[in-house]
Amino acid sequence: MATFSKRTLSILGDILTEYSSLTPIGHLFEDHGINPPPPEVAEEAVRGVNG
Repeated sequence: MATFSKRTLSILGDILTEYSSLTPIGHLFEDHGINPPPPEVAEEAVRGVNG
Protein backbone atom coordinates (compact mmCIF):
# COMPACT_ATOMS: atom_id res chain seq x y z
CA MET A 1 0.00 0.00 0.00
CA ALA A 2 1.31 3.44 -0.93
CA THR A 3 2.12 6.05 1.68
CA PHE A 4 1.59 9.68 0.71
CA SER A 5 3.24 12.73 2.22
CA LYS A 6 1.14 15.41 3.90
CA ARG A 7 1.95 17.72 0.98
CA THR A 8 0.68 15.20 -1.57
CA LEU A 9 -2.49 14.59 0.44
CA SER A 10 -3.05 18.34 0.66
CA ILE A 11 -2.76 18.72 -3.11
CA LEU A 12 -5.09 15.80 -3.74
CA GLY A 13 -7.56 17.23 -1.25
CA ASP A 14 -7.52 20.56 -3.09
CA ILE A 15 -8.13 18.82 -6.38
CA LEU A 16 -11.02 16.78 -5.04
CA THR A 17 -12.77 19.45 -2.98
CA GLU A 18 -12.07 22.88 -4.42
CA TYR A 19 -11.52 22.55 -8.14
CA SER A 20 -13.69 21.39 -10.97
CA SER A 21 -12.49 18.82 -13.48
CA LEU A 22 -12.15 21.67 -15.97
CA THR A 23 -9.27 23.25 -14.06
CA PRO A 24 -5.92 22.22 -15.54
CA ILE A 25 -4.27 19.85 -13.10
CA GLY A 26 -0.83 21.22 -13.98
CA HIS A 27 -1.77 24.60 -12.52
CA LEU A 28 -2.75 22.97 -9.25
CA PHE A 29 0.66 21.38 -8.86
CA GLU A 30 2.42 24.62 -9.83
CA ASP A 31 0.36 26.49 -7.22
CA HIS A 32 1.85 24.13 -4.61
CA GLY A 33 5.42 24.66 -5.82
CA ILE A 34 5.70 21.44 -7.82
CA ASN A 35 7.10 22.09 -11.28
CA PRO A 36 6.18 19.97 -14.29
CA PRO A 37 8.77 17.57 -15.72
CA PRO A 38 10.86 18.59 -18.73
CA PRO A 39 8.94 18.21 -22.03
CA GLU A 40 10.93 15.17 -23.15
CA VAL A 41 10.12 13.32 -19.92
CA ALA A 42 6.44 14.21 -20.19
CA GLU A 43 6.28 13.08 -23.82
CA GLU A 44 7.89 9.74 -22.96
CA ALA A 45 5.40 9.22 -20.14
CA VAL A 46 2.47 9.96 -22.47
CA ARG A 47 3.80 7.44 -25.02
CA GLY A 48 3.97 4.84 -22.26
CA VAL A 49 0.27 5.17 -21.47
CA ASN A 50 -2.05 2.99 -23.51
CA GLY A 51 -5.71 3.94 -23.52
